[in-house]
Amino acid sequence: MRIALDGTSLVGPKSGIGVVVDAITNGLAARDDVDLTVLLISRRAGADLGDRLPRGAALRRLPLPARAYHLAWQFSARPSVSGYDVVHGPNYVVPPAGGGAELLTIHDLTAWRFPHLVSGATATFPKLVDEAIRRGAHIHAVSDSVGDEVAHFLPLPKERIHVIPNGVVRPAGGNVAAGLALAGGHRYLLALGTIEPRKDHPTLLRAFAELRSSHPDLRLVVAGADGWGTDAYEQTLDETGVGEAVVRLGYISESTKADLLAGAALFVYPSIYEGFGLPPLEAAAVGVPVVATAVGSIPEVMGDAALLVPTGDVSALAEAIDRGLTDDHERTRLVTAGLVRADHYSWDRSVEQLVELYRTISRAQGRLR
Repeated sequence: MRIALDGTSLVGPKSGIGVVVDAITNGLAARDDVDLTVLLISRRAGADLGDRLPRGAALRRLPLPARAYHLAWQFSARPSVSGYDVVHGPNYVVPPAGGGAELLTIHDLTAWRFPHLVSGATATFPKLVDEAIRRGAHIHAVSDSVGDEVAHFLPLPKERIHVIPNGVVRPAGGNVAAGLALAGGHRYLLALGTIEPRKDHPTLLRAFAELRSSHPDLRLVVAGADGWGTDAYEQTLDETGVGEAVVRLGYISESTKADLLAGAALFVYPSIYEGFGLPPLEAAAVGVPVVATAVGSIPEVMGDAALLVPTGDVSALAEAIDRGLTDDHERTRLVTAGLVRADHYSWDRSVEQLVELYRTISRAQGRLR
């Protein structure tokens, strides 16, 4: 099969979606039954992307700025990307396939359900998705939770909604001493994620402030790029007075993430909404106990492998963190359950299911026999 995959998310610092696209790219490139082309929708960025792609993947750059394509694709099927059996947009935007089948991945419905939590290009996703659906695109949802929301919020028949969960890559080579050094040598909680409203760092900071009297030596390490929630984060940091015990690292490399996970006493994920939630699953995969909010897909993905609390509940979050730190029986249970849970999510399995889906929708389009 001739497959075109939008790889624009591979350019620049790797976000969660970048991790997903990287795993799909590597999985497809390794297959003998797939002829893979990675699309780069950018006029200038990603000059080295061709050198970084795995063997078996070709690169095709679309010559206009991404903004121009996205504007056009909100209203029409041009310009198209033709010559492929399937064009797969793994980040809410699928280029018109010019006669081929189109598959569009939806990671969550934040832009539909919580439009006040998005900004910039993300706010255009609903128009882009609606136009792709009008063209006949199929939707790939990364969890049952997202699949149910797609069926509820978007105008397409259920037979065009396909749930294939993400896999998880266990962060390898983490060094406990290096993680502790980053935290200033103290026991620490770890939070990973862009500083944006959906991740709700202010609630985490307030919960951490409640824990200070009973855990005076505890540190909180917050790692993730600055987003449009940075002002609220800084304001809450000032209000709670916990700044001296909080280590803010900004965007980190995969090796630094592995070090931080290796040394963490607990992983905390206080998100307001998630369509999958890779970071808590990554933590569970390397034996770190997890506390998270019971929202979106997190209960589905984590099962009994996390202590789950209501979103925005400072006291409940603080109590769960305290339990995760002090209850040795519960910590052991969480570690064991987390390792088992992570085994349910394999990128090899996910890519195999994607290839089967490509075949199905390509045949329906009349491209394969």
